Amino acid sequence: MKLRQYAFLLLCALPFAACLKDKGNNDIKELNTFYVDTAGLQTSFEARQSLANLKVEPKVVYSGDTANLTYLWRLYATTSTYDTLSNARNLDAPVSLKSGTYPLELIVTEKTTGLRAFMQYSVQVLAAIPSGWMVAYEKDGNTDVDLIRATDFIANLVKDTMINQAYSRSNEGPMPGTPLNITYLSTSASYLFTTKDAGGLQNTDFRKVMTYPQLFVGETDPPYQFTSFHTGTYSQGMYINGKHAYWGSGGVMLGKLLTPDNTDNYEAAPFMVFMYARNGLFYDQQGMRFLFANQWSGTSSAFTNANAGARFNLNNMGKKLLHLERGFMQGLNNDPYKYAFFKDVSGNGRYLYVFNSQAPATPDVAALDISNVPDILDAKFYAISNKGPAIFYTTASKVYSFTYDYITNTYATPVAGFTAPAGEVITACTMFKSHLGNSAQTVYDSKLLFVATWNEATKTGKVHLFAINEVSGAVTPQPLKTWNVGGKVGSMGYKNA
Repeated sequence: MKLRQYAFLLLCALPFAACLKDKGNNDIKELNTFYVDTAGLQTSFEARQSLANLKVEPKVVYSGDTANLTYLWRLYATTSTYDTLSNARNLDAPVSLKSGTYPLELIVTEKTTGLRAFMQYSVQVLAAIPSGWMVAYEKDGNTDVDLIRATDFIANLVKDTMINQAYSRSNEGPMPGTPLNITYLSTSASYLFTTKDAGGLQNTDFRKVMTYPQLFVGETDPPYQFTSFHTGTYSQGMYINGKHAYWGSGGVMLGKLLTPDNTDNYEAAPFMVFMYARNGLFYDQQGMRFLFANQWSGTSSAFTNANAGARFNLNNMGKKLLHLERGFMQGLNNDPYKYAFFKDVSGNGRYLYVFNSQAPATPDVAALDISNVPDILDAKFYAISNKGPAIFYTTASKVYSFTYDYITNTYATPVAGFTAPAGEVITACTMFKSHLGNSAQTVYDSKLLFVATWNEATKTGKVHLFAINEVSGAVTPQPLKTWNVGGKVGSMGYKNA
């Protein structure tokens, strides 16, 4: 009896169940597949502060019409404050937050339903212009700067990177003219000089913060006849403008240096090196003598004459200077010796003089006649090791090195360590040396040589990095690494963070 009752009830319920099923089909609507997929994709990113854009291309999975979606990218400085970066699907925007690690949020909204899909990424904001090898180059008559960062000379770096067009990105364009000099002066500033313009650059982003006239104090319209710029003894900057040397302090030029007899009747060679207890040391091509800039003043002084029997006299060299640089060995007061390449006033004679500026009565550490070394008449660039008696010079196509012995006053026959590939011409050669603000890099001091080349046919500029033996002077015939840069290189140098 009960079985028949259950069967009757079941038969009565079937039509009612069918009605419920039909009603459900009319009211429930299937949702589109909608989420942000990160499986196997990058979720952590790096960005240069106010320089290189942060770029993220998310994988948004949506089975409907993508025109129905909106996007919102937000970078959180704190849990409650954020910067809205973009409303585009793919993020490509600058980041202005200071160095640090921040959460980046993507919110994708379906306009018709209001449903949202969320994704959070991690962003490490790096200093706009960190430490690295500055490369100033010419392209289309203007100057820009690339920055190379490599594991070979930056400790704890995980991978090599390059920041391209670092100057023009921060200054709405390159600097007019071809590059003459780029120099790191201090933690706050570097200086860039071209054939048409110059200025002080803020080290955090290479933004030009000082125009050329602003580099001078007391001169309303200084002439622009740039010859060279050097760091000076106390990182204050020493500038050679035309025939005259200027002394500096606090990153500005305070005045023209005068001779010991209080005149400007001299012709400064385009070199200056720092010297213990002095603002700097430079050479008067006209008087063919070395002069030193006195501390915190606009005057210079001459050295005392050398004793009889000395191989040369700092106060009367009788030759034209080709290159001047501090290098291996130290005299009094921990002041490294100075290395000077000279040529005869007339004729093809070439000479290397090593001297101790702290002992002008007996200055001649070495006096070498190098007139017969290979290709010396075609030498364009020179470099001196801080760690050993190793000398380097380059022609338009070759890099040579040799050592000297100051006891016997002799030198070894120079050996070519690198020959530029066919079609490439050497346009700059700079050794990685530790001094002044770069003292933190002593582990790499005099162990690396940067050689820039230019191929006129292909309009390709390159920077080659070579390992060198800081004592023997041996140069590897093949570069450790080579980077393509934005143009024809005119000047290079290391920048601290």
